[in-house]
Amino acid sequence: MILSVADSHLSSNYFALLTSMHNAHPESATTTMYAAPIIFDRNAHEVPAIVRVADILWGAAGMSGLYRGSSIAPPTSVYSLPLQLVDRVGGWDCDSEAIGEDLHMYLKCFFALNGNLTVRTIHSPVSQSNVKGDGGEGVKRVYNDMNARYKQALRHMWGALDVGYAIRKFVELWQERKHTTRAFRPLHLAL
Repeated sequence: MILSVADSHLSSNYFALLTSMHNAHPESATTTMYAAPIIFDRNAHEVPAIVRVADILWGAAGMSGLYRGSSIAPPTSVYSLPLQLVDRVGGWDCDSEAIGEDLHMYLKCFFALNGNLTVRTIHSPVSQSNVKGDGGEGVKRVYNDMNARYKQALRHMWGALDVGYAIRKFVELWQERKHTTRAFRPLHLAL
């Protein structure tokens, strides 16, 4: 079973591509995260150029690791993963360390699998909307849209808390480097 996390518009072929990729690699199916590139296209004509440029750069940064052979490929916003992997890592965290939920889940899976996480790119861009302000006319609208984008950038910045999480998990991994196996208690049990 595949679990998808998305608050975006997925193309009609997203789940077909996801299922095909998942079934094509049974040896790594339970240790694979699937990521898709994002594109801000639904309301680009309604926001000022500076907001569009910021979101284009954000989307490009997200795509920068989604090439074949990339050793670091965290998803940006939209990703899917098998329920077995969710169970293995203990589900999603909802504390202050997990503000950047997509990056946090990537790191959590990466460290739980001792770095043996596979990320496969779903070549189906995900449509998203640019952030907008409270409206207004003329300069006030531009200011409100830029202010809304700034606040969103601050929320993205809070995802930097994952640096501390990653350092802590790396130290734990180093301390346990001689262990060859790890036990885990699944969240869901098959009866």
